[in-house]
Amino acid sequence: MITNSVSDIIPVIRGLINDKNRIDGRDSYIFETDNKFRLIEDFINASTITVFVGGNQITTFTYDSDNNRVTITSALSADDTIIIRYNYYKKYSDTEVQGFLESALAYFPMYQYKKTFEVNNNDEIVAVNDLEPTINELYIIAQITSILIDPQNVRIAIPDLSMGAKRDMSDQEQIQMVFAHFKDYIGTFDIESPNRD
Repeated sequence: MITNSVSDIIPVIRGLINDKNRIDGRDSYIFETDNKFRLIEDFINASTITVFVGGNQITTFTYDSDNNRVTITSALSADDTIIIRYNYYKKYSDTEVQGFLESALAYFPMYQYKKTFEVNNNDEIVAVNDLEPTINELYIIAQITSILIDPQNVRIAIPDLSMGAKRDMSDQEQIQMVFAHFKDYIGTFDIESPNRD
């Protein structure tokens, strides 16, 4: 079940934009003089990296995500065969997806929704009064995020609500449609007016 944790909602967003975790990352090298090995794929899940030297798995390596390189810190011999396996994403890094997610949260006050959401210091999506979003709100957040990332590649289906991208609509029109369908699903929005003294 999805929770308000950013790490829980990112896989839902990746599913909507068809950028799922790929497990077939495998690069091979022959060592000559440089113990740094650039990985072919760009969006690596660092915790899944395994390195083999001459067929034996080693743990003496580091991963530099800024340069997308594995550095082997143990001694290597000329002509050693290096195989590096990893999981990766084809389109976006987690940091990019989270950036889009945080942008998506701005649409709730724009459409005068009763809650304003933010990502707190624990990487959880919360309303500004520390209320957790409902599961339906989390799925709407995921859908808006996926529209911002790739407006022509979105489909969502949750209980009692199913929507797909309209190829002839802009991302802003699609987001407006999401809020209209969401309003129909939950009833009218409670509009908060500013307190004016």
